[in-house]
Amino acid sequence: MYNKIYSFLVCCILWYSVFGQDNNYGVKGFYPQTFELTDTSNFFVNGLKAGYEIKEIETESKKEDQTRYRIYFYLTNIGTEAKIMYQNMDFGGHAGPINNNLALFKCMNATGARFTNKMASMELQPCYMMAKVEDKDCANGKVVINTRSVNIGYWIKPGETVSKTYKMYVPQNEKPNVTVTFYPEVANQTGTFMQSGNQQTVQQVFVRLKNFATNTYLNNQSGFLQCTTMEQGWWSADWEIIPIQGTDNFYIRNRWKNTYLTADNGWLSDSPNNTASIWSIQETQTPNVFYIKRINNNARIYIEGGQLKISSNYLNNENLSKWLIEK
Repeated sequence: MYNKIYSFLVCCILWYSVFGQDNNYGVKGFYPQTFELTDTSNFFVNGLKAGYEIKEIETESKKEDQTRYRIYFYLTNIGTEAKIMYQNMDFGGHAGPINNNLALFKCMNATGARFTNKMASMELQPCYMMAKVEDKDCANGKVVINTRSVNIGYWIKPGETVSKTYKMYVPQNEKPNVTVTFYPEVANQTGTFMQSGNQQTVQQVFVRLKNFATNTYLNNQSGFLQCTTMEQGWWSADWEIIPIQGTDNFYIRNRWKNTYLTADNGWLSDSPNNTASIWSIQETQTPNVFYIKRINNNARIYIEGGQLKISSNYLNNENLSKWLIEK
C-alpha cells in the first residue's frame, strides 16, 4: 500500500510540474510551436536540432514554371540524455493516448505537383523499459508481480537522428519556404516531453556481437554489414537489442546508422517493419554465447568464407553460428 501511495504522489508532482501552464487550447500540456528555417540555419530547442538540407535542384522541363527540390529533413538529439514523451497516467491509472509525432516540417510554398509532399513529420520510436508489473494468475486469480518489457512512450536517443527525404515542387525562382512545428498534434498534451529541470536519464545498453569461431565483430563500418576486426570506439560495431513487447523476440538496431538487422537482401533496414527484422536469441551450452535465429524458420546467422550468411543447414564447425554478446 505504501508503494502505491508513493507512486501516486510522484505522478502528481510530475504531472503538476510538467502540465502547470495553460496552452492555446485551454488544456494543460504542450502546444504547437512553429519556427521558420532556412537551409543554412538550424533551430535548437531543449537539446534538439531541427533543420533541412537541399540535396538536389532540378528545373522540370514539363513544368517550366516550377522547380523540383530534393530535401532532407532531420531532427537530432544533440544532448547526452534521451528525450522521452511518456505515456501520461491519469488518476484512474489508465494510460491516455499519445501521438509520437514530435515535429512537423512544412514547405509553405510547395505546390504538391505530381502528388509530391508538402510536409514531413518526425515520428519517434517506441520506448521500452523493463519494469515490475502486476498480472493476474489465470490459474488461481491471484495478483503476481512479473518483470517484463513495458512501452512507456516514445523517445529520441542521445545522438539519434530522425529524418526523411522528399521531392517537393515550388514556383520557379523561389526557394523552399520551410517551417518546423513542435508538438503538432493536440494529442501530445497527454504525453510528457522531458526537458531540463524534469529530465530523467534512460541508460541505453549497447553490445557487440562477436563471432565465437573467428573472433570478429558484426559491424557496418564500410557502409554494409560485415564481420571483421574492429577499432575501439566504433559505433558501427555497437548494437542495441530491443525486446518486442509480448514476445520473446528482439529487434537488433545499429548504433551508428540507426538501421536494423534484417534477413532481407542487404542485411540492414531503415525500419523493422516485417518479420525479417525480428530475431530470436537462443542460449547455447556456453555461457554468454548465443544463436541469432530467424523466427519463422529457425535459420541461424553464421560466417562462411568471411561472408555473413543465414541458413538452417550449418557447417561442420557449428561455432561459426555462435555469437558472444559483449557489453
